[in-house]
Amino acid sequence: MFKDKAVALMVLTAALLLLFVLSYNLPGWFIDSSMPVQRAETCLQEKNVDPALIQKFLKGEDIGQSEFLIFSKYDNENVRYFVAANIHAGADILSSLADDKSELVLQGLVGNPNISDATFDALLQHPSLLKYLIQNKSLSEERLLSIYHQCKDVPLASFALRPDCPEEIKIKIIESDQGKYYLLKQTKLKAKICLQEENVDAGTIERFLDGKDIGQDHFLTFSKHNNENVRFWVAANPYTGTDILDNLVHDSSFLVLFGLTKNSNISRAALDVLLQHESLWKYLAGNPRMSEEKLLDIYHRSKGMRLYYFAINLNCPEEIKKDIRKSNDEIAKNRISYKESIKKDGERKDLAIYE
Repeated sequence: MFKDKAVALMVLTAALLLLFVLSYNLPGWFIDSSMPVQRAETCLQEKNVDPALIQKFLKGEDIGQSEFLIFSKYDNENVRYFVAANIHAGADILSSLADDKSELVLQGLVGNPNISDATFDALLQHPSLLKYLIQNKSLSEERLLSIYHQCKDVPLASFALRPDCPEEIKIKIIESDQGKYYLLKQTKLKAKICLQEENVDAGTIERFLDGKDIGQDHFLTFSKHNNENVRFWVAANPYTGTDILDNLVHDSSFLVLFGLTKNSNISRAALDVLLQHESLWKYLAGNPRMSEEKLLDIYHRSKGMRLYYFAINLNCPEEIKKDIRKSNDEIAKNRISYKESIKKDGERKDLAIYE
């Protein structure tokens, strides 16, 4: 009985702490579950700081530059952390914290959009912070590309999380398959926001982005949209008419071309055009519209390609299947079995772009 009460008390305490943490409005901060709210609050209380000032400070509000300056020199790293993360702290104060010995304080700086170029350059010297630093909302495309070219250890998935991921990096994400899920998530969000701003019916938007049929008139209209994210979801939708897909195959956006690669409604002629882009082969290998001849051609010409890309194709040639079964690629083997079971049940129109 005592044990049950103890567990219940622990759960209740955790829930209350979570509610306390979520009540803080801290834009641009990168804080994990160990956010040092309580430790900073305890320290300030012991220093007899006004309770109202403490609450404003911990909620990320403006407490005046003189107070920020005082708190920035505290011995307690948790207090300095909240100065570093506060968007109202002056650039000079933030700059002084760039040389702080505490990793926690530096974590507070990385998401602050008011850091100076000099502070940014100082933070670049810390590899462990880079994947968080590139999420800073104030970064320009030039800065992002600079990090991409100079810091090869940063995962592409970190760039994919940005809504304004530069085109050059976006292409590399698609080509490498790293961070593809996050890129698709951002693409879906941006398409949704765009269509909402144009007052498109909410139900139509939901069906469209879920890969459902919205009628050829809508598909045609959206296929001519100036937003590549909207065109992408037209290209990926298996209900989009073949004639519309044929027009999109000449789209200037690599993202849109990527959307076409898995579409089971695409024409053979359109596939031939896409095959001119070698970086798209691994995605085209999964398209059930690809002929056995084309699949074998890709297979023999691209020895470094993962077997998985062929295994997801319902019409994977027997020659490739035999190689998959003899290989050590358990994921590809399982996928072959799964696809064969689907084939027995009959072909379905699914949004295949996530595979």
